[in-house]
Amino acid sequence: MLKSETFTLGGTGAIDFLIGGGNDINNLYVALVRASDGAELMKATGANNEAYNRIQWNAASYVGTLCYIKIVDSSTGGFGHLTWMM
Repeated sequence: MLKSETFTLGGTGAIDFLIGGGNDINNLYVALVRASDGAELMKATGANNEAYNRIQWNAASYVGTLCYIKIVDSSTGGFGHLTWMM
């Protein structure tokens, strides 16, 4: 698992990134996490291919919240990897 520095979500709350790789929402995903309690507010996973797919989260309701981005890559089966670009 990789975890970003904590940050206060600002602006419009729009979060836009590219993701590819395996499709396993429980073991292979990117999440927006609320720092105060570790709640995963939004999650995305790949589509079992190498192509990047654009993810656009509308996190406007979390503007002003202290958050971090968590990347989980603990899948061990086929397509057990994640590619991510912000």
